[in-house]
Amino acid sequence: MNDLLSITAHFRLPGEVQEIVPLGSGLINDTYKVITKSGEPNFVLQRINHNVFQNVDLLQQNIEAVTAHIRQRLEERGESDIERKTLHFWPAEDGKTYWTDGNAYW
Repeated sequence: MNDLLSITAHFRLPGEVQEIVPLGSGLINDTYKVITKSGEPNFVLQRINHNVFQNVDLLQQNIEAVTAHIRQRLEERGESDIERKTLHFWPAEDGKTYWTDGNAYW
């Protein structure tokens, strides 16, 4: 977990991380549930398989665009609890929605 904790330190997260556990058994990406202390929201940390998704920047731009579109449509319809119905990204220290350690993308 220490390696994963060092990875989460590069994101602007709300609250302090308590525990990181595997979430499912994906075939392409590695996915983890990050459990926070003090009632802050839990979130998902995912290692992007950049052998499959070779342009991670473009991948994230597309995901952000689709998410923004869905959020806008839900807001226009007056939906409640939009945060639970759309993705929310915690930016990395450089403002991007992903971070790389030079070997992997998160």
